Amino acid sequence: MAQCRDAAGSDAVRPRHPLISPWCVENAMSEKRGSQAGSTAGPVRVDHYPPEEVFGLLSDETRLSILRVLGEADDETVRFSDLQAAVGLPDSGQFNYHLHKLVGRFVRKTDEGYGLSLAGKQLVGALLAGTYTASAETTEPLPVAAPCPRCGGEVVATYANDVVETTCLDCEEWYNQVAVPPGILDQFDPADLPAVFDRWLVAVIQWTHAGFCHNCAGRVSGRLVLTDDHPQGVRVDYPCERCGEEASVSAVVPVLLHPTGAGFLFDQGIDLRHTPLWEVSTRVDEAVSIVSEDPPTLEVTLAVGDEHLRARIDRDLTVDVLERPAV
Repeated sequence: MAQCRDAAGSDAVRPRHPLISPWCVENAMSEKRGSQAGSTAGPVRVDHYPPEEVFGLLSDETRLSILRVLGEADDETVRFSDLQAAVGLPDSGQFNYHLHKLVGRFVRKTDEGYGLSLAGKQLVGALLAGTYTASAETTEPLPVAAPCPRCGGEVVATYANDVVETTCLDCEEWYNQVAVPPGILDQFDPADLPAVFDRWLVAVIQWTHAGFCHNCAGRVSGRLVLTDDHPQGVRVDYPCERCGEEASVSAVVPVLLHPTGAGFLFDQGIDLRHTPLWEVSTRVDEAVSIVSEDPPTLEVTLAVGDEHLRARIDRDLTVDVLERPAV
């Protein structure tokens, strides 16, 4: 079970037990993070700038047009004259003023012309994804073409407030939840969206397990957490050291993402790149046993038919394969 703090400061606790539990995002930057001027570690220097200064650069329509044109350009760089013509501002002085306000933050200047910096690309990407400029919702639940892995009941997907929930209508014991940009929804037929949402969730899990926060690119270190609120008695938490976002997943996930675990499933005809999580849960028998409480240590067994894989997971999510099918 996951717990997250909403914008009003109250605790919101989900009383259900998911395979992949909610991904809780705290969007507000802390005063400490917002006031950082810079930090140096050995040969590395990182400078932080006031958000109001950086976002103030985007308050002009001409500057946003420059970013859009650069984002739509076929080439990595655009010459000054071509960029000015595409933006449609005939006054070269005014155009040059606005362009150079963006250089260094959102635009990079080279000998060949002007192109988007990483920040510029991410900003244009967020605009295309509708992160800041769109909203979406499902007007009715979208049926999932598979039964509930726990009870065999009906599973549906819904989207509201930038969050997807895949839920069993009968037992309400199995569900997945993840934040998804609204711009994804209008690219696919409604019947395909549950599978699309699932692929997005898998991508977020992989990114997080690799040690990066999906929200702010901060450092993430996964850890085992013993809890009575999960039917397995344990879950994996991934707290972000920078923004406070915390993801929680089933304790079997580190084994599923381990090369031997993914290879075992692949040999049984289950490709994690294409098989929805609800199908994985239906086709794979999972067993989790707590070997030690201090420090937390688990044994996880994945079984498909007569074949099984047994692995041990320690506190920092190191996976040690104990038994696997003969090759």
